[in-house]
Formats: sequence, C-alpha cells, structure tokens
Amino acid sequence: MSAEQAPRALSRILAVEDQKIMHLMFDRAFEGSEFVVDHAYDGPEALAKLRNGNYCALLLDLHLPEMNGIDLLKTLRQSHPALGVIIITADRDEALMEEARGLGVREFIIKPVTERDRLLGAVRRLAGEV
Repeated sequence: MSAEQAPRALSRILAVEDQKIMHLMFDRAFEGSEFVVDHAYDGPEALAKLRNGNYCALLLDLHLPEMNGIDLLKTLRQSHPALGVIIITADRDEALMEEARGLGVREFIIKPVTERDRLLGAVRRLAGEV
C-alpha cells in the first residue's frame, strides 16, 4: 500500500463525563470522523488515561465524582499544559467558566449537546484540523 493509499491515523479524544448516555452521544457524534473517543468516568481515571495516552483534545464535564472538572483541569495543566480542553456542562455558573478560561479553556458547550457539527468543529479547532 502506498503512502497515498494508507488510511489516515485517527486522532484520539478523551471524554471525561460521569453519565453513560453522554459517552454514547460522543461515540455517535464522532463516528465516521477522523477522531476516536476514549472514555473516563471520573478524574482519577482521566488522569491515568492521560498518563498513558496521547490525546489531541479533552471533553470535560465540570461536575464529576471524586474530583470536579476544575480540579482535574488544574492537575492536568501540570503535565499537559497545551492540551486543548472543551468544557461540556449543564452548569452556567460564570465564576466556574471564568476559572476554566484562566486555565486555558477556550471552548464551552452547554448541555444538552444537540449539534454534532458544533462539537466536531470545536474539536477540530483544538486539534489543529481546521
């Protein structure tokens, strides 16, 4: 197989969300795209996956068991300062969003996530695909 015929490598996204239904939605949203989604259900699981994986973007809920999204973001910035993060939350607390902005978050999507193109576009921007 020539380089021109070789399939394109998929970029990996880590989705950190405690609701299984959201993980199913992420899988459907990125199906057939250039991205594959790995899943974590809480902060410690996300940190373990980040240590062992190479991700182009992180989808992060603010309200998680064991470690909230802001604390996870503070911890991951120590080892992954340039990782693109999209906050996906139902919480509209401006103070939390401002704190996330201070930690380098540029993209926020308010639940429910109903627009596949918006989610895909946000990840592409972070991954440098657009």
